[in-house]
Amino acid sequence: MTGFEACRFKHIYLTMKSIATFSKNIFIPLTDACHNNCGYCTYRSESPTIMDRDSVLRLLKKGAVARCTEVLFTFGEKPEVYPEIKERLEEWGYSTIIEYLHDLCLDAINLGLLPHSNPGSVTRRDLELLRDVNASMGLMLE
Repeated sequence: MTGFEACRFKHIYLTMKSIATFSKNIFIPLTDACHNNCGYCTYRSESPTIMDRDSVLRLLKKGAVARCTEVLFTFGEKPEVYPEIKERLEEWGYSTIIEYLHDLCLDAINLGLLPHSNPGSVTRRDLELLRDVNASMGLMLE
């Protein structure tokens, strides 16, 4: 790095360090079903439910109207282990929640929202399916 570049970097750093940025987002917990039982988590339910696509679309549209730029999709890890969740997904034409999430991400993109997903531990196939429809993905490491 040249002296000029170092001075420029320092100037940018000093200028930007007092600036906070944010993006408005909408938080959508798709289901409260999870095969884990983490002591800190309050989402897990013994009588789990899953949001249907119409409910998710209503929230996505509200987020778009509110000028949100991102949507965060979360859910418990491997909710398909619950028979009622698996049955509901199958009724909707999906074999996994990852397939369902993929289509919801497309819905978000079509409404101008950037999807961010936090699906827990997933397979390589799941990552490949979600790669093209997510701006970013997160994973909690416990």
